Amino acid sequence: RSMFLNPEIVAHDVHSEWFRDTILTRNSLCFIGFELPSFDSPGVGYCRFDPVGVGFFEVSIVISPEKQGKGLARLFLAEACSELRNFVATPLLLQAKVKENNPISVRLFESAGFRASEADNEPVRIFEKTLV
Repeated sequence: RSMFLNPEIVAHDVHSEWFRDTILTRNSLCFIGFELPSFDSPGVGYCRFDPVGVGFFEVSIVISPEKQGKGLARLFLAEACSELRNFVATPLLLQAKVKENNPISVRLFESAGFRASEADNEPVRIFEKTLV
């Protein structure tokens, strides 16, 4: 959890309630990534889009530690952004908040076409991308 914006350990019941509220009440979209050809294996991670405003979503992506370093995050992020377009028809502004001391995530969002915002606040960098 050291690279999460909130690195504190969260109790399972508290996290379950937060997740249920996030998905059901705030209309967030969460995509679970799997390695093909089998969906029987544990997921490789998730990519979540939380609505911030009309056509404006905050992006959060997590890849399982044992699946990191294989290039899956870039592929998964691209696919999740593509799938998001199936749910939202307007032009979209995507925003990701990344800890400055997380160079892997910084490179991920840069390689996916996100640009550092002028509103960078250390220790968090803000990346944005418009999908048309």
